[in-house]
Amino acid sequence: MNRSIVCAVCKDMKEYLRGKKNVFFSIALLLIGAMVVITTLFFPTLISALAEKAPDMISDTASLEAMMANLFPGDLKGSMGIWGSDVGVFYTIIVVLMVHSLVPGEIKNGKWVMPVATGYRKQELLLSKCLIYGVGAAFPVFILSNLYYFVASSLLEVNVNLTEAFSATVILSIAIAGITIITILSSVLYKHSIAAGLSMIIIVMVAPDVLTYFAFGKYLPTYLLTYIYSMTNNLTEVIVPLIELVVICIVLFVFASRKVLKMEISR
Repeated sequence: MNRSIVCAVCKDMKEYLRGKKNVFFSIALLLIGAMVVITTLFFPTLISALAEKAPDMISDTASLEAMMANLFPGDLKGSMGIWGSDVGVFYTIIVVLMVHSLVPGEIKNGKWVMPVATGYRKQELLLSKCLIYGVGAAFPVFILSNLYYFVASSLLEVNVNLTEAFSATVILSIAIAGITIITILSSVLYKHSIAAGLSMIIIVMVAPDVLTYFAFGKYLPTYLLTYIYSMTNNLTEVIVPLIELVVICIVLFVFASRKVLKMEISR
């Protein structure tokens, strides 16, 4: 890595920390984790109490209990799957909304004028954004996913070991980093950056569930999220999706680098 890229990364890191995005991401994850734990511990109890106190309101108790078990599993493996799905949906939406106009917005507002004038190449600035925001969005996921494991393990039935949980948090973090990077690069390629954000949100919300009905779905990058949701703990299943995710990021960066060269920086 040459000196100018290192300097660009340091510059973006300072801007990232100054903007308190790391704090915002962490707070969002803490709220998601608290929501999962609280609903898992108390919501099924409330429904059971309601069924006992007002049986006329709930006719099919068995079906309701089965639904509660799926939505709020009392075991650690199932709970981590729910945590992963909530992070994959809610946290991803937050991240995408925060980064989808990052590069086009900075170019439009003239924030690239001084860096380019002092010798930075546009491709280096783009790469720096991908690295800082990709890692910046993924790192809190890694830390708080492991924290969730330790907290939930003291409250729920433990049926997943530390190694399995750790590997799942690594995969989830990589998936979030990939989503962030793809959104940033797509925002450069799309005519309107909002289209990049909406496309990514739709893919994340729909694809992991829909593609489970097709055999080829296991070989697409979206399977990384499906893997986390189901907590299958078979790492060989994610090798191809991980490779594809890296390839997609590289290909998009090549095209986005060409596009960003043609974009005029506002003054």
